[in-house]
Amino acid sequence: MPDPFTYEPAAPARVLPLRTTRSIPGNHPRCSRTLALLYQSLSWIGDAELCNSVEYSTVSTYRKKVLDKLHKDRPIEFDKKNKRAKISPKGSAHVEIEILKTRV
Repeated sequence: MPDPFTYEPAAPARVLPLRTTRSIPGNHPRCSRTLALLYQSLSWIGDAELCNSVEYSTVSTYRKKVLDKLHKDRPIEFDKKNKRAKISPKGSAHVEIEILKTRV
């Protein structure tokens, strides 16, 4: 079944515009897009790949403003040493309740 909010015209993947019913942890516009990308992945995704997919200007600022905040609130696990992230059960629940239900 096609993913309802991401697509890959080529590398990198892109996220379609999202509507959420509640604000997301971190409260940054790219937090929802980051969670959507991590939700559709079964494994870790590198921070540079995520940054490129959500079209953030620099990886270092993306880490600080998006990934660190999401990690602090725990919807994602961010492995700073290996520069990668993956969604947590809390983040998956947020996507299913607040993002997927708005797309139906």
